[in-house]
Amino acid sequence: MKKITSYVFIILLITLGSILIFNTQITNWVIDFLSNRAYQTKITSSNQDTTTFNYKSVKPVSSYSVAMQVLKPHSDGSIAKINIPAVDIKLPIFYGLSNRDLIRGVGTMKRHQKLGKGNYAVKGSLKM
Repeated sequence: MKKITSYVFIILLITLGSILIFNTQITNWVIDFLSNRAYQTKITSSNQDTTTFNYKSVKPVSSYSVAMQVLKPHSDGSIAKINIPAVDIKLPIFYGLSNRDLIRGVGTMKRHQKLGKGNYAVKGSLKM
């Protein structure tokens, strides 16, 4: 019994150590997964009532924010998609600058922008 407990403890320590060592890689993989899943969803209209455009309220991406996005997923669809094959970028475009949307893709910077008319400013977050 004592031997089994020590094996379980060792496996637990190795698992925890691996998670801590590879935290950034795991987080980036999860961000890629969330972005790809959001990119595959259907384009929908924007939810203009609850959206913010306050650039200063955007927080940097953290492991905690990515974990919360996985545990409490949001099904808000994108308003458009951007695809730049030369640099292998495929991202959904969300209306506004919420942290949860910037983990999954890019957000619009200005409230009254129209797709396909003039310049269209977007903002994205870098991976960890």
